[in-house]
Amino acid sequence: MLAKTTSDAKVFKTYSSYAKSTYVRLIRLDNIKKDLKMTKLLKISLKLLASFFLLASFGNLASAKTSSKDNQSSSIDLKASNILSGETLQHMQDDRSLKEKILVIDIRSKKEYKKGHLKFAINLDKKALKTLDKHFITKYKDFPLVLIANKASETKSVLKELKKLGFKDIKIAKGYDEFKGYALYTYTSILGEDVEASVGKKNVLIIDVRAKEDYEKGHLKGAINIPLNDDITPFLPMLEKNKDKKFVVHCYTGTQSQVMSTRLTKLGFKNVYNSLDGSLEYDFKFIH
Repeated sequence: MLAKTTSDAKVFKTYSSYAKSTYVRLIRLDNIKKDLKMTKLLKISLKLLASFFLLASFGNLASAKTSSKDNQSSSIDLKASNILSGETLQHMQDDRSLKEKILVIDIRSKKEYKKGHLKFAINLDKKALKTLDKHFITKYKDFPLVLIANKASETKSVLKELKKLGFKDIKIAKGYDEFKGYALYTYTSILGEDVEASVGKKNVLIIDVRAKEDYEKGHLKGAINIPLNDDITPFLPMLEKNKDKKFVVHCYTGTQSQVMSTRLTKLGFKNVYNSLDGSLEYDFKFIH
């Protein structure tokens, strides 16, 4: 029994040793398999990562090509833009029938604009042009615009920005320094929406220069009536009393109000605003 037991012990020991080594091999094999799986996953991940960067590089290339085309297009647009002569633009300002067919935008600073500008030019400096509201863009994006500054070359960057915003018909005019034949005015030209925004403000005096009967049929709240053809002398004491206020002048089409605005500035009033939009062109909210 003892011999058998000893023999069995040897066999058991041998078997145990074999089992242990086999177990170790199995563990190693399992680890190798795991390593292989990890390697495969790593390879897949690397392939996916490489694909991502490849697609990204194509995207950047396409974007660069598009940007290049856009820049070329902008350059072409600038070169193709017609520069209006000073004589042509001045004629367009003198002919009242042409006033409604273009919008002249003076892009100089407010200080320069106030010193003298074209008859029907509104002032939108570069800072204001960058913050244009959606209403203005929608209203004028298909409307013929003319940009003017001291020199024609100073308007080109603004032209690019307006093109990006969707404005389609834009021309550049000879600048104030390049054409000395421009007739200049010192009131401020504004649009109908600017007039309505001023209604009810304490620092504003609205002057309606339409005929008395039309004023009585309907007018802006708080507006006084000084018909263009009436003698302005009786109104001077009242105007002098309110000289620190903004005088917002409007009429039927913006032409009679322009004449009155010119009179007021010649009389020494400095805060005069002429509405380019009249009651026949803009849907003012009149009271009766």
